[in-house]
Amino acid sequence: MTYTEKVLADLKAKNPDQPEFIQAATEVLDALAPVVNNDPKYQKTSLLERLVEPERQIMFRIPWVDDHGQVHVNRGYRVQFNSAIGPVFLTVFYLGSGVLFWLFCLNYARTDMSNYFAWMRLVMVLILPLLTMRLLSEERAQKTDQGLLTAPVSLGGIVLGKYFAALTVYAMGIAIVFVYAILLSFFGTVAWSIVFSNFIALFLMGAAFMAITLFLSAFTANQFIAYVLGIVSLVVLYMIDYLSGTVSSSADSLSSKSTVLSTLVGWLGNAMESVSFFSRIYDFTYGLFNLSSVLLYISTAVLFNFFTVRVFETRRWR
Repeated sequence: MTYTEKVLADLKAKNPDQPEFIQAATEVLDALAPVVNNDPKYQKTSLLERLVEPERQIMFRIPWVDDHGQVHVNRGYRVQFNSAIGPVFLTVFYLGSGVLFWLFCLNYARTDMSNYFAWMRLVMVLILPLLTMRLLSEERAQKTDQGLLTAPVSLGGIVLGKYFAALTVYAMGIAIVFVYAILLSFFGTVAWSIVFSNFIALFLMGAAFMAITLFLSAFTANQFIAYVLGIVSLVVLYMIDYLSGTVSSSADSLSSKSTVLSTLVGWLGNAMESVSFFSRIYDFTYGLFNLSSVLLYISTAVLFNFFTVRVFETRRWR
């Protein structure tokens, strides 16, 4: 008996009252048979068993009333084979970026994408936590984090695996800017160096923000709470950027009244500017690479991934 025949036989034994599902599974397995039957690695990793077994099944009641006014209660099922958040994130991301592209570029037939990139930074604050909100919180809610903590894999490998998977999906999302630039090239000359530098800026900023939101996701089993925490943290970073200029100007106005107070306020303003994530992207907007900004984004990503690993380590020994 081949690998596909064995899986199909087990599937029929487990689901004798599901002929439609058996028919669909048979068609899929027959199509995969020439590949999976000739390579033992697929059977060793139980690839087909993981493919045909649903990720989760939800049972719920369905009350309804017939034509005679009699109330009936039926049992309904929701079978979910894949709960990957990546396609949802990309759909929302492409929709939001597409609206901005139409508003600021196509609507005016302009090749200048500066307004588009400026608004994209705000869009990131709202939708980026969607990508990381369930990476760790869902594991905790489903109690599958215990399997991760006892698996023969380093905690750093687990955290970085999830992080780089999310980062890859995010890179696929922002890569749409090159498609937009190609479309704008039909209207005029596109400054490709500026497009490329803004892509790098969005990527680096997203890498830092995802490390922060992934870290926050490790503290809760509720993905909605993880999403809210992610948005709040990014809004706080945005407000620091917005208030840093106000604080610095206040220091100048206080210099004539109190030197000590002016010095303290000025120091606070400089500290806020040094950790300002959003203002550092302006150099990239004009095609300039600022090494200090690159180091800030990368160091933030490394630091918060390290913090996430430490959170897992403390949970392993509880």
